[in-house]
Amino acid sequence: MNPITSMSTNLENFDCDGDPASVSVRWEKWKRALSIFFTASNVEKPEKKRACLLHVGGLGLQDVYYNIPGAHVDETEGNDIYEIALSKLDEYFAPKQSNVYERHIFRKLSQGNEEKFEKFLIRLRDQAEKCQFINQDEYIIDQITEKCNSVDLRKEILMVGDKITLDKIIRKANALEAVNRQIEGFTNKSSLNENDQNTINKIHSVNSTRSKRMKIDYCTRCGSKSHQADNKNCPAIDKRCNKCNFIGHFREQCRSKRTKNNFASNQNYSNKTFKSKKDSEVDYIFHIENDDGDDSVVQCSVGSVKIKMLIDSGSKHDIISDKTWNYLKLNKVQAFNQVRKPDKVLKSYGNNKPLIINRQTTIYVIKDGTRDLLGKHTAIALGVLKIGLHINNITTEFPKFKNISVEIPIDETVKPVIQPHRRIPIPLENKVNSKLEELLRKGIIEEVNGPSQWVSPMVPILKENGEIRICIDMRRANAAIKRENHPLPTMSELLPSLRGAKYFSRLDIKDAFHQIEIHKDSRNITTFSTSKGLYRYKRLMFGITCAPEIF
Repeated sequence: MNPITSMSTNLENFDCDGDPASVSVRWEKWKRALSIFFTASNVEKPEKKRACLLHVGGLGLQDVYYNIPGAHVDETEGNDIYEIALSKLDEYFAPKQSNVYERHIFRKLSQGNEEKFEKFLIRLRDQAEKCQFINQDEYIIDQITEKCNSVDLRKEILMVGDKITLDKIIRKANALEAVNRQIEGFTNKSSLNENDQNTINKIHSVNSTRSKRMKIDYCTRCGSKSHQADNKNCPAIDKRCNKCNFIGHFREQCRSKRTKNNFASNQNYSNKTFKSKKDSEVDYIFHIENDDGDDSVVQCSVGSVKIKMLIDSGSKHDIISDKTWNYLKLNKVQAFNQVRKPDKVLKSYGNNKPLIINRQTTIYVIKDGTRDLLGKHTAIALGVLKIGLHINNITTEFPKFKNISVEIPIDETVKPVIQPHRRIPIPLENKVNSKLEELLRKGIIEEVNGPSQWVSPMVPILKENGEIRICIDMRRANAAIKRENHPLPTMSELLPSLRGAKYFSRLDIKDAFHQIEIHKDSRNITTFSTSKGLYRYKRLMFGITCAPEIF
């Protein structure tokens, strides 16, 4: 078979169009494949190598080549026409870059969450070639030490010190990744019994094609933001929850809707009223949680005798146990209007059996009781319990999807731009400042303390009703944002599905983008300047090119 024909089947024509930085990278890879073919096919003559270069490169490469001055020369003594053609094409496709900028890109490289060490090392080597370091291995070792994901690998590098070599680091990193995969296999098998008890057939689903971009930013066991739930060093991994009594998480992170005392939620006792034989009303005693904290216990003076009682807003009456009643009698309590056999019926939540009442005054004495409860009405009268919308009224931030954050894909090859600040009319300053404070209070934006690579100007728009809409000129920033080009439905596609519909509803989603949180690593692209300083968006904003597709 003709070598040139064989090569054409293995190499694609070189695409000369596209972004200059992207063309440069593709040219280096294509040129490397061409060199491998020459070695495999024993193509050594410069004239034949140049012919193969132009033939396989295609018409686009030929147009570029014949329009470069001095690229096509005749063969003379001591003149390598292939090297001349290659050097001219190198100057065209791979223009000299700024070493300062290339080193900046090198320092920003870090290992991704799911990225293998081999791929991370390849990216470091490729970028180090562009930086023209004198000793590439030293710079690569420094970058691995600072930006790798493995804490064990970082410890190993620091323990060995200056004697460490890149080859040793590569062998250690590959060994650690292999061990971690093996440990995960053991963990999945050994944790089967625990999963059978705690989370049988637990399904995590995200109904979106962009689930990889959505992250849970904290540990669902202990609530820490420094690690995930699968971390074996999590402090809650062997702790027992005080709410559901299961092992593996703290009470604050418990997702169970039932506590160990709430065992009769399927019985509708809370909405029923029962009558005893004497047609007396039945009252239920609700103990909300088994909380033994000192914050809920107060010291009360009952008949001149001091006892500790638990504030319980779920109880309509004041309740003491028979042991407390005997203690009060031993201390000669002052009691009035005692009723030996009251017709009041009290029941605990989830229990159809009435509590046995020994004495009735303002306080009910319960036989075999476990806690002394200070009821709702008495606690309010004493001022130790306050209930109402004005109590602990917290202005919450704008609602968002829980445990979900979105990463905006950024093209790192695009140079960041800091645009100048645009002045706003003086009559609008107060309204703009008020709107910024509102967005800050709702958690939609946050202050930027420090330098930012991206800064876009703010453009306030005055509405017809006199309010201000904050808009950001994202045209320069959008050039660095990668789009998914997700197809959005059109009205012509939606109308056939509405045929035969009888009921319609209207949904106001004018601020729907703000319900999606932006991951903290992607917020710098939204930084904008105001007269009060720099701010950036914590939520998905209007003006980002990929926002409708992400939403």
